[in-house]
Order: sequence, then structure tokens, then C-alpha cells
Amino acid sequence: MKMKYPAVIILCCTLIACQKNAGSIKKNGPADPPALRLWAGADSTVALSTWELTGNSFTISNDHPDIAQVTTDHKNLKVHAYKPGKATITITNDQQKQFKVLVQPVDMLSNNPGNWVSAAKDGMKSYVTVITNNQKLTDSLYQALWRKLDDKGANGIFRYAFTTGQFFFTAATTPRVDKEGSWTYDQLRLTLTYADSKEIYQIIPLQSIYLIELRRTLTAELQQQFPDAGITEVSTHQYFAYHRFL
Repeated sequence: MKMKYPAVIILCCTLIACQKNAGSIKKNGPADPPALRLWAGADSTVALSTWELTGNSFTISNDHPDIAQVTTDHKNLKVHAYKPGKATITITNDQQKQFKVLVQPVDMLSNNPGNWVSAAKDGMKSYVTVITNNQKLTDSLYQALWRKLDDKGANGIFRYAFTTGQFFFTAATTPRVDKEGSWTYDQLRLTLTYADSKEIYQIIPLQSIYLIELRRTLTAELQQQFPDAGITEVSTHQYFAYHRFL
């Protein structure tokens, strides 16, 4: 027995399939190298031709391999980001021509002042998935979780403001604080701790570093709480966009 939004799930799977290239390429000023921004914990592949770099073979040097691992197959730059920061990558072709790229992994603080607001347009409406063998429990869990996520189809209902080590959350368009506490981020895993509660989310990058799905999986926790209910999946899904301050 399950309750979910099939149309939304199809869209979600389509967007997730693009996440390996959900980086952001920014051309800086003439004296600065171009920047490749992606989520810490994510992968990205960029064609070397993007930067008009030609040659038959290339070597790579990396001043911060602890921040990102960068390799090449001589056609593409392949990046795996470990943690937020900046790594300057020097690419040298077989004619000894050098080219620099700035790889900049980000987390919830992104790389500009701003905060995260719910994105409810273009099919990205929040949804809940509950699958159990107990219809009464299915209905009860679904309603309890959905009441916390219903964004009324409007943008900006849910807002997160992150500062170093601290977060504030509001579930309204008007300024008010519903939750506040500490947060940690590691390899696309966000942990929020407040009062006596802890919430763990998976960050799923979508088309860019400024659009994500925030997924919370409660299956194992509820299987322990209701061992005879035949629970196979309980999860919540929200979409957030980064609102940069002007």
C-alpha cells in the first residue's frame, strides 16, 4: 500500500539523471581563471573544448587534491569534489601550453550571501512517499509528513538561512523562526540538529548548484518502530533554490 505522486517522481528521476554534470562554469575576469563550481561530494565532467584547449594529450597538476580530485581522458576534465574550498588546476598540453581552471566545491553556504527557499514551480512540488502493508499506518504517516511539507504550490514558503555552524528555518513567507540549531555537511549529506531532534537529508543537485532536491529517508527508523507493518519506503522530497542577496 503506498501513497505518492507518480508524475512528480518521473520528473524527479529525470532531473537526478543529470546530476553528474550539475556544475556551474563561470568565466571570471581577464586575469582570473574560469571557475567550475559543484557541490562537495558531487562529480562533474567538462569537455576541454569548453575552454578551447587543444592538444593530443594533457597532464594535470592540482594545488589542493584534498579539496577535489581531477583527472582527464584527454578530451574531458573529470572532477570529484571532496569538501568546500578552492583548488587551482593547471592543465598542460603536449605543446607545453598551460591553462588554469579554478575548481570550487560548495555546500549550503554556496559562494554568495543568500539563503535557500522552496521552489514549487515547473513540477517541483514537494511530495511524500509511504509504502507499507498497513493501510491505516500508511494514511497516518502520509498525512503527518505531508502537513510539514505542503508548500501550497508557491515559491518561498520554506526558507533556510545558513551561517557558519548555525541554521534558521521558517515555514512561512513572513519572517519568523520555526527551528534553529546547528548543521554539518559532508559529501552531499546535510545534518540538522536542534532542540532534542536530528534530521538527516540527502542533497541531490539538479540543473545547477543553485537548485537541489532535499530528500529525507525515514524507512529504517520506522521499520524499527513498526516491525510488523511491512514498511518498504518512507521518504520526503522538497525542492530548494538559492536566493542570493543583492
